[in-house]
Amino acid sequence: MTETSITASLPTITMEISRREAAHGPVVTVRLWAAPSLGAARGMLGPMAGVPMVMMAGPVGFWMRTMAAVWEPWLAASRNPMLRR
Repeated sequence: MTETSITASLPTITMEISRREAAHGPVVTVRLWAAPSLGAARGMLGPMAGVPMVMMAGPVGFWMRTMAAVWEPWLAASRNPMLRR
Protein backbone atom coordinates (compact mmCIF):
# COMPACT_ATOMS: atom_id res chain seq x y z
CA MET A 1 0.00 0.00 0.00
CA THR A 2 1.46 3.30 -1.03
CA GLU A 3 0.22 6.60 0.26
CA THR A 4 0.56 9.86 -1.61
CA SER A 5 0.13 13.14 0.21
CA ILE A 6 0.50 16.83 -0.45
CA THR A 7 0.67 19.57 2.20
CA ALA A 8 0.02 23.30 1.85
CA SER A 9 0.84 25.78 4.61
CA LEU A 10 -0.54 29.29 4.96
CA PRO A 11 0.04 31.66 7.91
CA THR A 12 -2.99 30.43 9.91
CA ILE A 13 -3.97 27.14 8.27
CA THR A 14 -2.29 23.96 7.09
CA MET A 15 -4.02 21.53 4.73
CA GLU A 16 -2.96 17.99 3.88
CA ILE A 17 -4.58 15.80 1.23
CA SER A 18 -3.58 12.15 1.16
CA ARG A 19 -4.62 9.23 -1.02
CA ARG A 20 -4.11 5.53 -0.44
CA GLU A 21 -5.47 2.30 -1.77
CA ALA A 22 -7.66 0.16 0.50
CA ALA A 23 -9.34 -3.21 -0.03
CA HIS A 24 -12.61 -1.55 -1.05
CA GLY A 25 -11.03 1.14 -3.26
CA PRO A 26 -9.12 4.39 -2.97
CA VAL A 27 -9.36 6.46 0.22
CA VAL A 28 -8.86 10.22 0.14
CA THR A 29 -8.31 12.10 3.39
CA VAL A 30 -8.35 15.87 3.82
CA ARG A 31 -6.94 17.29 7.06
CA LEU A 32 -7.13 20.93 8.11
CA TRP A 33 -5.23 22.53 11.00
CA ALA A 34 -6.19 26.11 11.78
CA ALA A 35 -4.87 28.51 14.38
CA PRO A 36 -6.99 31.61 14.92
CA SER A 37 -5.36 34.97 15.42
CA LEU A 38 -5.45 36.46 18.91
CA GLY A 39 -8.18 38.88 17.84
CA ALA A 40 -10.34 36.08 16.46
CA ALA A 41 -9.77 33.93 19.55
CA ARG A 42 -10.76 36.83 21.77
CA GLY A 43 -13.93 37.32 19.72
CA MET A 44 -14.85 33.63 20.15
CA LEU A 45 -14.94 34.08 23.92
CA GLY A 46 -18.18 36.04 23.56
CA PRO A 47 -19.12 37.54 26.94
CA MET A 48 -15.52 37.38 28.09
CA ALA A 49 -14.30 39.54 25.19
CA GLY A 50 -14.17 42.64 27.40
CA VAL A 51 -11.87 41.01 29.94
CA PRO A 52 -8.26 42.15 29.57
CA MET A 53 -5.95 39.41 28.30
CA VAL A 54 -3.69 39.89 31.35
CA MET A 55 -6.53 38.80 33.64
CA MET A 56 -7.05 35.63 31.61
CA ALA A 57 -3.38 34.64 31.67
CA GLY A 58 -3.77 32.18 34.54
CA PRO A 59 -5.31 28.85 33.51
CA VAL A 60 -7.41 28.53 36.68
CA GLY A 61 -8.83 32.03 36.32
CA PHE A 62 -9.55 31.40 32.66
CA TRP A 63 -11.35 28.15 33.54
CA MET A 64 -13.42 29.86 36.23
CA ARG A 65 -14.48 32.69 33.92
CA THR A 66 -15.30 30.26 31.12
CA MET A 67 -17.47 28.11 33.39
CA ALA A 68 -19.22 31.21 34.74
CA ALA A 69 -20.01 32.32 31.17
CA VAL A 70 -21.28 28.83 30.27
CA TRP A 71 -23.48 28.49 33.36
CA GLU A 72 -24.86 32.08 33.37
CA PRO A 73 -27.91 31.41 31.12
CA TRP A 74 -28.89 28.42 33.26
CA LEU A 75 -28.46 30.30 36.51
CA ALA A 76 -30.47 33.24 35.17
CA ALA A 77 -33.27 30.88 34.14
CA SER A 78 -33.29 29.26 37.59
CA ARG A 79 -33.87 32.70 39.17
CA ASN A 80 -36.95 33.27 37.00
CA PRO A 81 -40.06 32.98 39.25
CA MET A 82 -42.16 31.81 36.30
CA LEU A 83 -40.14 28.58 36.12
CA ARG A 84 -40.49 27.69 39.81
CA ARG A 85 -43.24 25.36 41.02
